[in-house]
Amino acid sequence: MKTKLLAILLLVVVALSVIPFSVNAATATISLESKSISAGQEVKVEMKLTGSFSAESITETIKFDNTKLEVKNVEWGDVLDNARGFVECTGVAPANSFGEVVATVAASKAQTYSTGTIVKVTFKAKAGVTGNQALSLISVIDGKSDVVTSKSGSINVVVPVTGVKLDKTSANLDLNGKVTLNATVEPANTTDDKTVTWSSSDNTVATVKNGVVTAVKEGTVTITATVGGKVASCTVTVKCAHASKTEHPAKEATCLEKGTTAYTTCNVCGRIIAGENKEIPVKDHTYGNLILEVPMVHTKDELKDGTAAHYKCSVCNKLFNKDKKEVKAEDLVIKAEHKYEELEITEETHSAKCACGKVVENEKHKGGTAYCKEQAICEVCKAHYGEFNPDNHKGGEATCIAKAVCELCNEEYGEINPDNHKNTELQGNVEATTEKEGYTGDVYCKDCEKVVEKGEVIAKLEEEPVKDENKDPNKPNTGDNSNIILWISLIVISIAGVIYIVKHNSKIGKRAN
Repeated sequence: MKTKLLAILLLVVVALSVIPFSVNAATATISLESKSISAGQEVKVEMKLTGSFSAESITETIKFDNTKLEVKNVEWGDVLDNARGFVECTGVAPANSFGEVVATVAASKAQTYSTGTIVKVTFKAKAGVTGNQALSLISVIDGKSDVVTSKSGSINVVVPVTGVKLDKTSANLDLNGKVTLNATVEPANTTDDKTVTWSSSDNTVATVKNGVVTAVKEGTVTITATVGGKVASCTVTVKCAHASKTEHPAKEATCLEKGTTAYTTCNVCGRIIAGENKEIPVKDHTYGNLILEVPMVHTKDELKDGTAAHYKCSVCNKLFNKDKKEVKAEDLVIKAEHKYEELEITEETHSAKCACGKVVENEKHKGGTAYCKEQAICEVCKAHYGEFNPDNHKGGEATCIAKAVCELCNEEYGEINPDNHKNTELQGNVEATTEKEGYTGDVYCKDCEKVVEKGEVIAKLEEEPVKDENKDPNKPNTGDNSNIILWISLIVISIAGVIYIVKHNSKIGKRAN
């Protein structure tokens, strides 16, 4: 029995030893690359193995459209190079009339093939061919087509954009006018995106949408069309024809508002096309004649205020005193009031008599203001009366860092005055020179540490011309030859005179001998 079992096991081992092993399709993949090339160019596509498998025979077939692609070269990859010692290669067939590249390998026994490149095929796109060209892969391992996973590839033949042109390179537009620019993409059969992107160098002058340029205001802009990184441009000049205009007459200045000179504007572009919109300063007031004083009335039976002499502007109705300084109506009032001299005062009342004969008897005190530590003062008899007002403080001054202090009770009251700076200094002031500008400096508050007034830049000083103090005013200027010629003439005349005298004296001497 044992002998029979051992014999059966030996038969199983022998049978297994002669059966070739291959991997399941899930563990190995043979795939073709997908590439992109420009029309007329060549590209190398690799057939790659991912994973591993064992087999005796391999047949790899690449099918393609030979009317659009042609094979330029086929070469082994490293997967088969590594197994050469055990492989009988029956050849790598070039593309036949059906558009196939066939690679066949036969080994004497099963071999293991691992990750790498099986075959490299160089393709070339034929003239005029564009678009995606399919590369179908068929893998047959030991006569079976389901041993490995096969993935096909492709070659995408593209025609890139080489340029873009506009039908106009320059254009002139009236304000609000329009012009359409047409873009032509080159070459016409490009496989790139032909979408044109339009832009304006200044949208405030002219805008562009889908090639339609619209003028906005006067000026010059560059309209650009861009396709696939290629650009073309058109220079657009916008000018207004000023077809509609408005006349603006001169406006005389008054004491209330400034005037303007006459000018004309274009209703389309809004520009001044004639004259000048120049501002005329405000004029002085129209004072007219002096309005005489109206005296006050002060009698026992009648008390009536008067009015001081003044001017009144006939334009703005403002009031001015005799010196033509602006005043308010109350400033011109000549107050008519009794002046009581004989007074009898009690805590609550007073009796008094005015020089005009007006008499008041036992009249209650009136008027005045009560403070925190000071009673009100009667406006008639000037006596203190009534109660203190603890909430009403007097005097003091609020600053940028402190409230006012009551001069009566010495307590703080009210609010801080952020605009009242008492402790200031000038900082950053620099004198101007002939080489650099100066600065008047900033006024800085040392209490609240703020700049309360910014300074101003002082212009550079002008250089004074250099004076030559040693220059002789009687000496001739450089380049002035008139005095030199005079001197030379005098010297020549003097020498001639001396020669004449010497010769004359010698003749007289000879005659004397």
